Amino acid sequence: ALIAGYVANETRRLFRQTPLVHRDLEARGLTLLDGRSASVLRSIKVKEAMVTDHETVFENELVCELSEKFLNSRHPFLPVVNRNGAYVGLLTLDLIQDGISVSTGADAFFEVKDLLYKTSKKHTKLKTVRELDTLSMTSGLFGDHPCVAVLNEQERVVGLLFSYAIRAAYDR
Repeated sequence: ALIAGYVANETRRLFRQTPLVHRDLEARGLTLLDGRSASVLRSIKVKEAMVTDHETVFENELVCELSEKFLNSRHPFLPVVNRNGAYVGLLTLDLIQDGISVSTGADAFFEVKDLLYKTSKKHTKLKTVRELDTLSMTSGLFGDHPCVAVLNEQERVVGLLFSYAIRAAYDR
């Protein structure tokens, strides 16, 4: 029975069919998105779930000077902006630690933009959302990263959105 259930589930995924439970709920008027009510997620804006108490890093700052900013930050992610304040990328704790260990040698003047460029080949570009988007639009954004940057219309970072913040906003 276990093997038959596993084969049936994989066959359903292969043909990209929704589970029978979801079809039954949709027939009753309740659509689910990532296990939550799609209508509730459509009614909550990203700006209601994002955090705004984050540190920001300029792309021309030295990586060896990031330790103090990271220690002051409540979150293990630092948005990187250019001189005009436009979003460039997102540094994670792992990337910062790699950069600090690299910059202790001959690369004492290793800048944040160099670190982003170096890691952009290994990592896919992290996705962003707009502050006026609804939480239903964030479905599928949190694959390997629990955080996305929230931008306004001028491409400036106004907050960070975490997967746990979506759960908290949904529960409210």
